[in-house]
Amino acid sequence: PLPWSMNFDNITNINQLSSCWNRYSGIYVDSTSSATLSTTSSGWARSTTAFDGSSHVKVNLYGTSCKYWLVTPELNLTEDAELSFDYMLTAYNDSDAPETGSGLDDDRFVVLVTTDDSIWTPIAKWGSDTERDDYALASVTNTVSHANISLSAFTGQVVRLAFYGESTVSGTDNDLRIDNLMVAVPDTTTPVIPTPEDASIAASDILYWVGEGSNEVVLI
Repeated sequence: PLPWSMNFDNITNINQLSSCWNRYSGIYVDSTSSATLSTTSSGWARSTTAFDGSSHVKVNLYGTSCKYWLVTPELNLTEDAELSFDYMLTAYNDSDAPETGSGLDDDRFVVLVTTDDSIWTPIAKWGSDTERDDYALASVTNTVSHANISLSAFTGQVVRLAFYGESTVSGTDNDLRIDNLMVAVPDTTTPVIPTPEDASIAASDILYWVGEGSNEVVLI
């Protein structure tokens, strides 16, 4: 059931993830939205090097054979939902700024959805190809960024989410890190700020609470 979340705080090793999670190796092929995947113990790993020491997961974008997938358990999207997560790019095994330059051109980070473990539909792509990718990987830094991605196209279906890191040339050596995964129905409630009856009282001095799922305001 939604919401679903994962912040990796309850693991000290990625092997402690439940058996419903999977790690795979295999190049993602954009033209066919497919990949030939094999189970692997390499690639994604647990870390506390960044995110202010918080437990999270990372993949090292380096070398000629980085083609690693981290795939979530099945999620039943009974409502229009949204995927959110935090991410950053750092130097290898460090929290310092990532290496930059042309060596980054082959590196990719892709978020995908599947309903059958066969066809993988990309919902967000970071890379260097402006025609293929949605965002520039070179713009990702060692400061935390936050992603919100709609899953409304998959409402009513059981899906799995995949986080894919790729490097095909030995250039830059960086870690792509993610944390605080959540799939939930986005909050569309608009807060209502009351106007104080006493003009001498600033609105900022009034504490209020907006009722969940409504515009109810309770003055405190």
